[in-house]
Amino acid sequence: MQAFFGSQIAGQFSQFSRVWWVIMQADAQYRAKPSDFDRIFVRSKSGANIPLSALITTRYVASPKLVTRFNAFRR
Repeated sequence: MQAFFGSQIAGQFSQFSRVWWVIMQADAQYRAKPSDFDRIFVRSKSGANIPLSALITTRYVASPKLVTRFNAFRR
């Protein structure tokens, strides 16, 4: 789920005397809303696939688009 809703480092490779990171991430349209959790299924103890929405509840919480950090550096 981390790779689907966030990002996950899958590996790295070397090319042109530089190390490149391979990062997996789902396309933005599939992870933009809290309701996107409804499309994820997990395996139960009995082996059946159940929707993640049966186990969790989601809600949208807005946050500031820009947060000022130490010495006014933006992150």
